[in-house]
Amino acid sequence: MHRRPHLRTPLALGVVLASLVASTPAASADTGPRHVPAPARVAVLGDSISRGFDACSVLQDCPEVSWSTGSVPAVQSHLARIAALNPAVQPVNAAFTGARASALLPQARAAVQQGADYVEVLIGANDACAPSEAAMTPVATFRTQVASAFAALRGTRVFVASVPDVRKVWQVAHTTPAAALVWSTFGLCQSMLANPTSTAPADADRRARVRQRIQDYNTVLRQECAALPTCRYDHGTVFKTDYALADLSPIDYYHPSVSGQARLSANTWPETWKFQPVG
Repeated sequence: MHRRPHLRTPLALGVVLASLVASTPAASADTGPRHVPAPARVAVLGDSISRGFDACSVLQDCPEVSWSTGSVPAVQSHLARIAALNPAVQPVNAAFTGARASALLPQARAAVQQGADYVEVLIGANDACAPSEAAMTPVATFRTQVASAFAALRGTRVFVASVPDVRKVWQVAHTTPAAALVWSTFGLCQSMLANPTSTAPADADRRARVRQRIQDYNTVLRQECAALPTCRYDHGTVFKTDYALADLSPIDYYHPSVSGQARLSANTWPETWKFQPVG
């Protein structure tokens, strides 16, 4: 969730994060059997959060600490938890740093082509974390892009994580001088993080509007997941998650650190399918 030259990336912890608007009618992402065999190939779609950006070294992806398909024991990724049930499971990390929802369809097609039978999705932080409010992805456009990608995943088990509440990044770190300096110097998520030390009404209102856009994206994700029979949504878990300064990268105070990735994995694991041992 980052355009490398300008460091425009959202935490998209986000580490790793309230509640969403009204429940969807009739269809629910919780319908159908939840206990299923552990998958053979796990894919993750999304942005720099799922690539572990800035968690290990400056301006570098670190996919080994990804909450979804990472291999570092400290993270206890979803892949590691599934491997305890199916040791032969293989990962596909189709996410890429800087991705918006517009990238979701090609990522979904790539995952399907590589034989993924379980796909995790964490997307939307870059759609909200734009150079300005005006540059945020319109909700209707976001819906069209998500719906197209989910259609390509029909027949595949899917888990959808909510978009992180990026205002919590500001709340946790804006009084840390190094964080305010990095955000301003490198233009990180200016729709939310511009004027980081200001609590003036105009800045507070802007942050509230960006947060509402994230909530609107999460409504779309919940509803589109509900329309897919083999999809489960995290019920806003990522959006609602609270975290400490240590859960943010000490490089940019924006992306999840290793502990932030671990928190993301632990908090979302109970929300996905209940996988059963293979064999």
